[in-house]
Amino acid sequence: MYQFQPALEVSDFSGGMTDNYIDTALNRFQIGDNLLIEKNKKLLSRNGTIIYDVDNEQIPAGNQRVGVLFKHPADQLFVQSARNLYYIASGSFNTLQGPADSNPAFSANATTNYVSFANWQNHTYLTSNSFADTIKVYKDSSSTFRVNTAGLPEIELEGAIDLANAIRTAYIAHIADASEHTTAADTVNTISAAAAHDFDSLVTLVTELLVDYDAHEADAELGAAWAYHEAQEASDHSLSSIVAPKTLTECLTKLDDLRTKFQAHDADGTAHGTGAQHQLTAFRVPQFSVTGSDGTYLYKFVYSHTYTVGDVTFKVFGPTSDSISVASNAPGTINISQIPVISNGSTRCYDTATIKVEVYRTIVAGTQFYYVGEVDNGTTTFADTVTDANLQLNILLYTEGGVQSNNPPPKAKYVHVVNDIAWYCNVKEGTVNYNNRIRPSKPGSPDSCPEENAEDVEDAITGISSVNYYPIVFCRNRAYRLEGIIDELGRGVIEKRDISRTDGCISHLGIVQIPQGLVFPGEDQFYFTDGYSIQGISNQLIETYKDIVETAGQEPRIYGKYDSINNRVYWAVTTNSSNSDNDKIFVLDLTWGISEESTFTTISNVDSWRPTSLEIQGGDFVIGDSRGYLFKFDANSFTDPDIDTAVAASSWNTNAMIWDYKGFASTFGSISLFKFIPSITLQAKNQTNATIQIKSNNDDGGNFKNLKEIRFRNNITWGDPEVLWNSPPPDYLWNVAPVVKSLRLFPQGRRCIYKQIEVTNAYTIIYNSDSLSTADVDSTAKTVTLTDIAISLPSDIVNYFISFESDGYANEFVISVRNSATQLTFLDNSNLSEDITAGKWEIKGYRKGEVLNLLSYGINWAPVPQHQEVWRGVTGGNA
Repeated sequence: MYQFQPALEVSDFSGGMTDNYIDTALNRFQIGDNLLIEKNKKLLSRNGTIIYDVDNEQIPAGNQRVGVLFKHPADQLFVQSARNLYYIASGSFNTLQGPADSNPAFSANATTNYVSFANWQNHTYLTSNSFADTIKVYKDSSSTFRVNTAGLPEIELEGAIDLANAIRTAYIAHIADASEHTTAADTVNTISAAAAHDFDSLVTLVTELLVDYDAHEADAELGAAWAYHEAQEASDHSLSSIVAPKTLTECLTKLDDLRTKFQAHDADGTAHGTGAQHQLTAFRVPQFSVTGSDGTYLYKFVYSHTYTVGDVTFKVFGPTSDSISVASNAPGTINISQIPVISNGSTRCYDTATIKVEVYRTIVAGTQFYYVGEVDNGTTTFADTVTDANLQLNILLYTEGGVQSNNPPPKAKYVHVVNDIAWYCNVKEGTVNYNNRIRPSKPGSPDSCPEENAEDVEDAITGISSVNYYPIVFCRNRAYRLEGIIDELGRGVIEKRDISRTDGCISHLGIVQIPQGLVFPGEDQFYFTDGYSIQGISNQLIETYKDIVETAGQEPRIYGKYDSINNRVYWAVTTNSSNSDNDKIFVLDLTWGISEESTFTTISNVDSWRPTSLEIQGGDFVIGDSRGYLFKFDANSFTDPDIDTAVAASSWNTNAMIWDYKGFASTFGSISLFKFIPSITLQAKNQTNATIQIKSNNDDGGNFKNLKEIRFRNNITWGDPEVLWNSPPPDYLWNVAPVVKSLRLFPQGRRCIYKQIEVTNAYTIIYNSDSLSTADVDSTAKTVTLTDIAISLPSDIVNYFISFESDGYANEFVISVRNSATQLTFLDNSNLSEDITAGKWEIKGYRKGEVLNLLSYGINWAPVPQHQEVWRGVTGGNA
């Protein structure tokens, strides 16, 4: 006879998931999928998901990965995909394009790249690991969103671009000129590079110009057997170096050399039939025309851009040009020409129509630069008639007094703004990636990043965020707190304080700011830092975590977001290395504190949305998808969409949401005694109709056996075909809300040492012919048609399974289409169905639209007494 003990009762689920589920705390469990922990420590299945905006289902690019979602300070949700930024306004998706040339927002980016963003004074600054130009998004005084390339370029860069393009044009004409090349035009050393328009294209063009010119000119060096030239050149016009440039300075040096040597080569009448046919008039710096000289002036040039954000006016200056010395009469007129012009090409987003070129000058023999005047970008000439006396009444150049020059923000993988400073990390300068470099902006000017303020750390930077006023810089196995600032005069110092020399971050987009500090993904688990130390917070999920960082490609896809209303952190992750994108969301519930064993559950779906990005906008939790859709969790939905990119979302079917609680394996206090465990009592709150399946596993054997399902059907759904509507009077109590309390017996094998239970959706009969109507089956057309045309099939039956009495309900066929109120189509690729007339049928599946609010369960048990003595007697002889 069994002596029953008090039931093992579980009513607190606040411990969250654990890999160490054997004999763990009662409030922990092995799996808690699609379940969130309420403030009362109970489990509630999550909301279903729907399209975020029914009128704007998919981004204009179509079936293309959503990279990041970000909320602009003007309370506008932006969607990034590849090079584009989109936002919904006036009832439709808008594509944010550059102001002058309608270029995409990013100069370079693919769906495989990852974007970083940060807000500052109603701007959003964005960078990318593609090393695209840093851009900024703002809403101007006319309430129009704008995107600009951040900062302004160096005058020398634009001058180099102009000169390189001029050399390209002249060289192409030169080698094709048969009157100069009497042997033959050069069709070998041709230029394939396009005209330059930014630094990257400049390097490409200059590199090819050097190589092609060098090969062409080498033919003129020969003493005989020329392929193109008439004779050996009169003097050597070969280049000093044809090594590809890596920096702007190297480009300038090589362009000056190339210009000089090309001019001389083209003018060489010995090597050419006709000399000096394609001489250059272009220079990379402004040119001056003077009428005489009794003194020397110094000139500098700088680009400026003035714009408004709301009612606030901002003015951005670029770096100043090098000083140019000019000898001239004073007073008089100094004519300036060939002022470099900013052009965007196909990549940049400068507001070229409103940018100015400001001209500054000293007085004769002076050292301070005063404002002389300005021209619109694109105007290449300027006449300086300002006398020295009047000049000194004008404002000084912004660098006077020791202020650092405003280098534009570097191309960078990561950006973060804190304490009014933008911190650009893992940067590209020229063609070189300094993956350990930090470039802070000037205080109050994210567009201005003096190169001399760069700081380097020991390892490659993988992310940046902040705690309070301190930037926190992460490497893969290291973390720093940055203290101090450098002011606009270059005074001050940035101290790098070690937070950890062993633990770091693997995904910048996975770093999440919470009230207590930062939480982020590391190599082996999720971590927390308050800015002074780092601790692991998912020690209970070490094995589970390995799945989401199995390959290097999974790591940067980890994407985090903090929900301040519910005090939860969500991380979208890829749980299987064979999956092409994120497939699950890990939920950190901060209600129960931060510790080494913090509280986690998960969110997943049955091949519906793939959560590439997360954002909270206007109270909606928004999910970006790998196919260009936006979804949101909806309190009135309990299903997920069955995505079909070939049709409109309004035609999509739905999938059941599968909630899954897999509890701990308990020994009931003894690891040696067997227990007799006959039954379990489960209590759930009535939220919707529910079909609950309890499963049982003994001794961690992995074989979960089903108990009899719990079917709760007291709630009425409007339009339910099993309800007799319009029958007077409708004698129903509308959605009575009792607690669902059910006792279930465990199946055979009730003796064990460990007992583990699982609570999930039941695979059950949902509709059948007894409650609706018999049906005719056409095995060729794969259709089922109700024989009673007055009866309607339920509206949401696609993805359920139908079977028929004719084969004992052995074969189940997926319902693919609800053709009409009385007919459906099913899938039968193996042709197992048969023609049936007025036959009986069943529809099974995981019932859609059901919610689980698990309150508690209790397991009844008794220790098994010793029922056979162990033989300890003496046997005889050798027996």
